[in-house]
Amino acid sequence: MMKRTIILTIIIASLHVIANAQTVGLKTNLLSDILTMPTLELEVSVGKKTTLGMTVLTINHPHGTKLEMTAFQPEIRWYCSGRLMHGLFVGACGIYTQYDSNMSDHTCDGSALGAGVTFGYALSLSKHWNLDMHAGVAYYHYENKEYYEKNGDYNSLTGANARGDRILPTIPGVSLVYVF
Repeated sequence: MMKRTIILTIIIASLHVIANAQTVGLKTNLLSDILTMPTLELEVSVGKKTTLGMTVLTINHPHGTKLEMTAFQPEIRWYCSGRLMHGLFVGACGIYTQYDSNMSDHTCDGSALGAGVTFGYALSLSKHWNLDMHAGVAYYHYENKEYYEKNGDYNSLTGANARGDRILPTIPGVSLVYVF
């Protein structure tokens, strides 16, 4: 229930920002799309050099694997050039991921929450089209039910039996952007 409340709050806050934004960019990450992991990204201006964005990534059994994942990555960016959605930028992001993976005899079902930094470059292709190249790194905390087939019944697990912290990449990409 708490997760739904957080996601709903983020969506409502995003809609408020979009309604007041002067520059809006709608994106898709071409790298993720090629790997059949579709993304939808939205970036809106919140200042002269800053934007607020949200990336949603979904994975549902790509290439016949038993993997399902949904990730949300809110991000604030500061453009060094002073021109929104153009040139070099740095940012801060949060990330939340829910996943369910079943690879051979190993199953993981859980979530991860993290915060990190991003950087990249936005290249203007025309008045309305940009190419956004970005990467980043984040500190993640994860909790999941982890099961190895040889060790017993997965369904008997009542809570997380694996937790930890990792430093991992955020959602990297080359995004095609339409700027309104």
